[in-house]
Parts: sequence; C-alpha cells; structure tokens
Amino acid sequence: YTADDTSIKELARGNVAMVYLKDGIIQWKRTLVSIDSDLFASPDDKTLDNLRYSGTGYFWLFTVIFIGLELILWGIDRSGHAVKLHFARRNRKK
Repeated sequence: YTADDTSIKELARGNVAMVYLKDGIIQWKRTLVSIDSDLFASPDDKTLDNLRYSGTGYFWLFTVIFIGLELILWGIDRSGHAVKLHFARRNRKK
C-alpha cells in the first residue's frame, strides 16, 4: 500500500506501528512495542487473530466495578439521612 506521508504519520501518530487493513477499512492498529516478537518469528494463519485487541472484557469489568463502587458510596451517603430520619421520627413519638 502507498499513502501520503502525512496520512501515515497521522495514523501511527509518530510511533512505529502496525496497521491491519481489510478491504480498505482499518481493523486494528498496534504499536510494535506492544506486540510480542515471537509472533513474528514463526507466523502462521492465526497470527493476525492473536494481534486483535480483546480489551472489551476489561472495559466491562472496570465499568461494573465502577458502578458497584458508586452504588456503595451512594448507599453510604443515604444511610446518614436514613438514620437521621429514624431518630427524628422516634423523637416525635415520645
């Protein structure tokens, strides 16, 4: 493939990178530092599949953890109001 120097630099952003195109559409982009050199030593049919980014599992894991922590903090925040309301009602009955 050939392209204008500016386009290639914008795509790789100045770092040495590997870009996988399929039918002219970018499938993934990785820096060479993040790729294990053993994959290039003995390439096979699965090499491109091994390079595909699979971080969506981490994304969902961190999202669930974040939402869980937010719910815990919200519950702690509201518990003070619930205790205050409980004692206010208890004092009214006396």
